[in-house]
Amino acid sequence: MDLKQKIRTLVEEILPEDLFLVDLKIHDKNNRSKIVIALDGDKGINLDQCAEVSRKVGEILENQNIFTESYVLEVSSTGIDQPLKMKRQYLSRIGKKLKVELLDGSIAQGILNAVTEDKIVLLKEEENKRKSNKKENKKAKPEDLLIGIAFSEIKQTNVLISFN
Repeated sequence: MDLKQKIRTLVEEILPEDLFLVDLKIHDKNNRSKIVIALDGDKGINLDQCAEVSRKVGEILENQNIFTESYVLEVSSTGIDQPLKMKRQYLSRIGKKLKVELLDGSIAQGILNAVTEDKIVLLKEEENKRKSNKKENKKAKPEDLLIGIAFSEIKQTNVLISFN
């Protein structure tokens, strides 16, 4: 088992059920390793949870002498500006507005309505907002507002933040 896989395994073993590992990177610079662990949670993650995971991982790294030289351990949340990488992240974002870039280069936007085994479903915002000044004011049928996107078609997904 290589070093990255070894650390990944030990992190996953100590995480509480509601937290999960999204990314793990190990950088070597000037004979000093930097371990960067990005976490997320089914209901989000807070600073105290990151600190607790960092403490536990640090203790295990020290006790098992995994690094012979000095190292830096950084444990944090994935960050609000980071793209979603795992299906489990989508589940905790139901009700949030997403921007989805597809492999064909097109963009889909909407409120995350559902997540299935193989796709996400977005609820498009009604176009009536743009048509409100026109005489025609037909409401779209609910099924016309849903967009199903297979995970296999997604290049990148970001949560859109609203400051309204």
